[in-house]
Amino acid sequence: MRSFTLALHRNYLKNTITSLLIVVLSSCASNQVGKYPSQEELVEAYLKNFTQTTVEIVCERGHNSLRILAFHKAQSPELHMFRDKQIYKTLKIDEANYKELLSRSLTTAGYLYRKPANKEEGPCRTPFLITIKKEEEVFSVKGCRAANEGPLFGKLISDIEHLASASKF
Repeated sequence: MRSFTLALHRNYLKNTITSLLIVVLSSCASNQVGKYPSQEELVEAYLKNFTQTTVEIVCERGHNSLRILAFHKAQSPELHMFRDKQIYKTLKIDEANYKELLSRSLTTAGYLYRKPANKEEGPCRTPFLITIKKEEEVFSVKGCRAANEGPLFGKLISDIEHLASASKF
């Protein structure tokens, strides 16, 4: 019984730390979406200089924390996936797949940023944060997988995992 209680406390502590990390990271970012009147213009602006962009996604998935980092390094884009702060997958992807990942991340984040806020009951137990950086410009959006935005965010994660496993988007 003691080990069960200890495991329960560890999971609670890990979820709390991840939630705090998401809040801190999102408070450090400045949202630049207001200067782009539509999602299409937002995506187009970031795709122009896609070699200077970085996509970072942080979320809780079950009892694990998940972090996805995609960026353009030297001549080729890379995708790194972390589970509980341990890297479990690193791969080089082609530029077309990177542009698709960037486009889908921007579309999802832009939609979540522009939609009306959903009032939740109590604290979110499954938070997520999408951060997209381009040079000095940072666009970030946070949400809760248990809320209405959960399925849209889940689709983005599923697409990225498909890219990582099949090297196709």
